[in-house]
Amino acid sequence: MEILLLAAWFHDTGYTTTANGHEERSAGIAERFLKAEGCSNRTIEHVKACILATRMPQRPQSILQRVLCDADLSSLGKKSFLRQNELLRQEMERREGRLIDEMAWLHRSYRFLRRHRFTTRYGRTVLEAGKQANIVRLRRLMQDREGARGRTG
Repeated sequence: MEILLLAAWFHDTGYTTTANGHEERSAGIAERFLKAEGCSNRTIEHVKACILATRMPQRPQSILQRVLCDADLSSLGKKSFLRQNELLRQEMERREGRLIDEMAWLHRSYRFLRRHRFTTRYGRTVLEAGKQANIVRLRRLMQDREGARGRTG
């Protein structure tokens, strides 16, 4: 549990310096901190492995890595997904200094949800149901937006 908790605390700290490759930065930040705190090399290596497992595409190997990966993308199965997805689009626009077409973003999000697979029992039983509901919501939203474009275009 300690390894999982430490990995969860540190897994996105790399965003403080970069978005691309932030997992590697996060693993480095965790390693430096944990070494300074006297953690064992074994613990540090497990924490780093959990953090690095969250890279896309996710390919977790251990149960701890699977738990962290499912937790990292748990928003896919939550009712707040559409709002969080829009906030992510706005964040990326600001970070990249360019507008991202809403329809392109919705299609990209839809494909991502369709391809994603949860790997823990909790993810497959609880989060998956919410993710499937969000796939339906996204499809309806895309249809609504496409219909609105057709009426105004």
